[in-house]
Parts: sequence; structure tokens; C-alpha cells
Amino acid sequence: MLFYDVINKRGFQIKPKYFTPLSGFLLIRVVIILAGLAVIQAAVQFIPMTVKTPEICLAIIFAGPSEENFFRGVLISIVIASFSKVGFKIRIFKKEISIWVLFGIIITALFFAGIHVNYYEDFSLLLGTFLCGLWLGLSYWYTEDLTAVILAHFLLNFIVVAQSFWMVNF
Repeated sequence: MLFYDVINKRGFQIKPKYFTPLSGFLLIRVVIILAGLAVIQAAVQFIPMTVKTPEICLAIIFAGPSEENFFRGVLISIVIASFSKVGFKIRIFKKEISIWVLFGIIITALFFAGIHVNYYEDFSLLLGTFLCGLWLGLSYWYTEDLTAVILAHFLLNFIVVAQSFWMVNF
């Protein structure tokens, strides 16, 4: 976030303004985003790994917030700030999006899938990761709420890792 603030000449801010306080609407957003991710994973039978150590479990669970801060909080925020007023616009769920912003979200989702390529050698798992990245990007663009996206990704990783860890160790 500091990088994004410096690019936009806002200076350094200790407390990021992109995080939403806890509220009922935040919970609804998290549930909707998490449900979308779960549907995508179920569609591609997405159980990506077998996790055997608690250290790996924690690394995977806490990777989600870092990924969201980078991909949605930095990359997509820069795309939205740079291209939201440029080019042809289409309407998605009663909100207009520039075709360039949509293209940026797709490229970011491809990049998101690309960093996971070393974990998954199966094309369907990479497709699922791309679709999850696309859903998270569109969710962030639509809600303008980084907190909901971070929590949904964290919960998804927690559920998948807990399920995998349970299946392997018990």
C-alpha cells in the first residue's frame, strides 16, 4: 500500500485506508466471495496438495493475505487508478467497468495463476487458480473492499489446508 500511495503522490500512511472496519456488510461480502471461490474449486475438483507438516499449513494459510495485498491491493489498484476513465465501458452488476480495467484484472489473474504453477502441474488446477484470481479481482473491483477479499482468501486456504491435513494425518 505504501508503494501505491507514493506512486499517487499521497505520501506514506501508517494506517492503510483500504481496510474496512468489521461490520455485517463485510461478513456478507466475505461469504459471497468465499462461496464463489468454493464453487470454482468444486467445479475443477480443486484439492491441490497434501500437507504433512504444521509449518507448511501455516505458510499456505498466511500466504493468502500477502497475495491479496500484492495482486488486488497493489496491482489491480494501479490498474483501476490508471485506466478506469479510459476506453469503452461495459456494465457488470449495475456498475461500469472500463474494458482496460477488465483486461488488467484478467492479466493479473493470469499472473496469479502463474505464480502457482510450481505447486500444480495439472491444467485443471491452474484453470481453477486463474478463475479464483479472476473472481477475487472482480470482487475487489466491484466492492472496493480489500478486507473482504483478504478474509475470503484466508478462509479458503484455511479450509483447504485443514481438509488436506486432516485427510493425510488422521
